[in-house]
Amino acid sequence: MAKKTKQPESPAGHIPAAPTHKEELTKFLAELEIVRNQDRSHTLAAFEALTYVWSYLVCEKVDDSSVRIPRWVLEDLCEGYKRYKESANTQHPTRLGEAYGIESGHKGTEPKILSMERNLRDLRIALRIAFAKEAGSKIDAEINKLASETNLSEPRVRAIWEKHRQAARQMVRNYQKRA
Repeated sequence: MAKKTKQPESPAGHIPAAPTHKEELTKFLAELEIVRNQDRSHTLAAFEALTYVWSYLVCEKVDDSSVRIPRWVLEDLCEGYKRYKESANTQHPTRLGEAYGIESGHKGTEPKILSMERNLRDLRIALRIAFAKEAGSKIDAEINKLASETNLSEPRVRAIWEKHRQAARQMVRNYQKRA
C-alpha cells in the first residue's frame, strides 16, 4: 500500500477545509477551478467548492446572499443531474454517482476523490513554491522544505512544481493584482 502523504496547507489560507475570510474562500475556489479544469470527467471539485462555501458561511456567520457560488460549480452540478435524470427512463439507468462522474462502476479502479485530492495537493505545493519565490526565497530551498513537510521525495516535489508552475505563477499574479 502506498505511503500516505500529508496534505500541505493552502498558501491561500491557514485552514484548508474551512476558509475564514472571503478572500481565502475566493482563493480556495480558484484552486479548485484549476483542479476541475485539469480533469472534467467528474464533479468532485464542484462538491468540494460547495463544502468550502458552506464552511465559510457557518464559520463566519454571514448572510447567505453575501457569497457568490461560481458559475462552473453550478454548471457541473446541473450537467450531472441532467445526465442522471435523462437516464432514469432508459433500460439501464445511470446511478447518481456515475452521472456525476464520482463513481466508475468498475471494480478495482481508484476512487476519483483520491486523484482529485492528489491534484489539489500538487497545486498547493506549486503555489507554496510560487509564493515563496515571489517573496525572495530560493526554489530549491522551498522544494526541500515541502518534501520534508509532505513526506514526498524531492524529485517528486520538483516534478509537481514543473507540472503546475505556470498555473501557480498565474495565480500569484492574479492575487497580487487584487491586493
